[in-house]
Amino acid sequence: MRLALSQQEEASTRAVTAASSVNSQMAGLVLLSGMLATQDGGHPIFRLPVFALDYLQPSLTASFLQMAFEPGCEPELLASQEAACNANPMHVCKAYYRQVRGLSAEAIRSLSTGPLPCWLAHGDADGVLPIAGAVALHAVLEPATRGELIVFPGASHNFILERAAAAADLLHEILQELATR
Repeated sequence: MRLALSQQEEASTRAVTAASSVNSQMAGLVLLSGMLATQDGGHPIFRLPVFALDYLQPSLTASFLQMAFEPGCEPELLASQEAACNANPMHVCKAYYRQVRGLSAEAIRSLSTGPLPCWLAHGDADGVLPIAGAVALHAVLEPATRGELIVFPGASHNFILERAAAAADLLHEILQELATR
């Protein structure tokens, strides 16, 4: 019996189904900072009108940077990310975050992923998507995908920027493992 999925999950389901249907061409999947289904409509702040979000943008950026980066982050990296965040048009941010959807545990369990392995990498100091979300996602993915949760101790939401060498090493290890299959 196929589970009835909500409209928010349909697009995500189509993407996962498409990926799993070509798994003979796809060797594996690596998720960076993942979680299960999100709050419907994203964060409530994105229900505000765009002019209010424009006014709040510097404060929103400061809050995001505080949650998304490690306290000892390189000042140049932080400055570049602050400039990039403040350059984002808020109408685009609002549209994006109001559309973000994840799959529920039930929807993930209903998908057939076959032998496609999945690695989930996450920083345990992520203030944007807490590690608990990655643990929950891994618990659902692991039985079907032989998935592995790789936790970067002390790493933030943007560990791929702050710990680029460690992230590259992880990807290299995964590619080596896939090459031996």
